[in-house]
Amino acid sequence: MKYQIFKMLRAIVVFAPILAALAWVVFNIQKPAREQFNRDFLGKD
Repeated sequence: MKYQIFKMLRAIVVFAPILAALAWVVFNIQKPAREQFNRDFLGKD
């Protein structure tokens, strides 16, 4: 029982930074793309 909890915690420790990095990359790629989209299609500055 204790081993399963340890394994789960280890998985969280391993995958949390990977997921955070992916989310950061996706957010940073989408932000300028969204601004460009607004300029091109919606006529916003």
